Amino acid sequence: MKKIKYIVLLLSMMFMSYSCEKVLDKENLSGLAADNVWQDEAYVEAYISTLYHNLRGWEETYSGGYRIMDNIADEGRTCYASFTPNSILLPGLLTAEMEGQIHDMHYWWMYKEIRRCNEYFENMKNSELTGSNITRMNAEVQFLRAFHYFELVKRYGGVPLITKPQRLGDPDLYPKRNSVDECFDFIVKEFDEAAKKFEEAGVISTHNARASQGAALAFKARALLYYASPLFNPDNDIQRWKDAAAAAKAVMDLGVYSLDPDFSKILRRDNDEVIFKKEYKIHSNPDRWHRYDHGRSVAYLPLSQARSDAGYSYPVQEFVDAFRMANGLKITDPASGYDPKHPYVGREPRFYASVTYNGSVWRGETIWTYVGSGPNAISANPWTTNTGYFCRKNMKEDLPDDYFAWSSDDTPFPYMRYADVILMHAEAENEVNGPNADVIHDIQMIWDRAGITGSVPTGLSKDEMRQLIHDERYIELAFEEHRYWDLRRWKEAHTRLSGSKFHGMRITLDTLSVSPLVIDTVYTPVEVDVFVPNFPEYEYLMPIPHSEILANPNLVQNPGW
Repeated sequence: MKKIKYIVLLLSMMFMSYSCEKVLDKENLSGLAADNVWQDEAYVEAYISTLYHNLRGWEETYSGGYRIMDNIADEGRTCYASFTPNSILLPGLLTAEMEGQIHDMHYWWMYKEIRRCNEYFENMKNSELTGSNITRMNAEVQFLRAFHYFELVKRYGGVPLITKPQRLGDPDLYPKRNSVDECFDFIVKEFDEAAKKFEEAGVISTHNARASQGAALAFKARALLYYASPLFNPDNDIQRWKDAAAAAKAVMDLGVYSLDPDFSKILRRDNDEVIFKKEYKIHSNPDRWHRYDHGRSVAYLPLSQARSDAGYSYPVQEFVDAFRMANGLKITDPASGYDPKHPYVGREPRFYASVTYNGSVWRGETIWTYVGSGPNAISANPWTTNTGYFCRKNMKEDLPDDYFAWSSDDTPFPYMRYADVILMHAEAENEVNGPNADVIHDIQMIWDRAGITGSVPTGLSKDEMRQLIHDERYIELAFEEHRYWDLRRWKEAHTRLSGSKFHGMRITLDTLSVSPLVIDTVYTPVEVDVFVPNFPEYEYLMPIPHSEILANPNLVQNPGW
């Protein structure tokens, strides 16, 4: 095998920051004929590396420089009143004309990536390249095309299915929308075929941020779970839930994935839990304008440690209260041992890995958020916390000494973890057969890894187990861009996210006596939302961008927009 270093591919690749070490040096690249690209395995590899690089990740989840997905459900809030989450999305003021302001939510522009996938297949028809590497690359592109189509369908419902590069003058230049059923059938078929090709190429699982048989099967399960969920399954066709359960079980039966024993370090080391991810590396050039790394951790730091920017998302009290005690009981259960005077004592370990709270230690510093404690105290200052908490999950604690602004972080973005597969199986199986032994075993696996000492309760009804599973997804997958979409597919967003403001915790210290000094810590919930959140029911399907409606006379806008 030839060692691959760097290449500039003039066809569809402008920059490559993903797998750059795997591209061969070539002579006279500017004079390379397009047809020659598809006869050279290294060039084809480089083309696919660009497709991976163009996937969204941490660095692509900012619209104009501020987070959206962490701040529009019931996970976190930003202090900046003018930011899109506070000024547009939470109060339900989104319109189809706002496509440029909400990149996190809109995905229509990723049709350009689908076109690149289609161009790959069109050009490879005439390629003489063969072998297991080509089989693997064909599987990767088919996987990526299905990945993009799923992201489109979960936002918009039925979308045009385009599988060949379009040309001016083509009779189908202005395609109509395919039905939801047709789209999910296509996506499942694509993931199935990709999985078979990966198996043929011997790529069952990977640690290198590339797709695999396991990834294809896991995303097939996710697609089927969405297809079975109330948003797309209003008549509750039970067969869809059966298909989703079987698909998740197929991933589990591969026997190549497992839960990492340390929840706090899942993304900070290679393991058999992360099924598919986007990787980064710290850039060596401090003056670059195009980064390999990202700045999520830097934007979420306590103000005492921030440089250049801060204040992009703070956990809300509702999220904090969702964590159970270490014994597995909810804090509302009288037997749980929860003490409202010491609300952060005795909680399950995932709490301490997810939230920086008053008195906890972050990067060697004790973080105090009580009123008057210093720069990290709860306040309306846009750069510090408005909830009394800081996000800890998936943060890079060992930031380089010169960390600054929107850089310095190489934490991978997790598209799929094995924990999600287990929870998908539990959810689908519960809908089919109720809380049977398989469902309880699934949740117990999650609890055991989390460090919860209690056992998953038995004797629950299907509805009660459904709520438990929803709660587990809330905690386990928090700040990984699942919660907002889960609430939508369950059709719970209009009730969960509308009508009342979310909260933080204002902590004050009262001196009860002077000698000896006795200080009483007082915890007072406070509202943090600038506007009362509102989720209109027509928002369950995103608006197709208005510019696309104008450009294509055959596109029909979603209802309500």
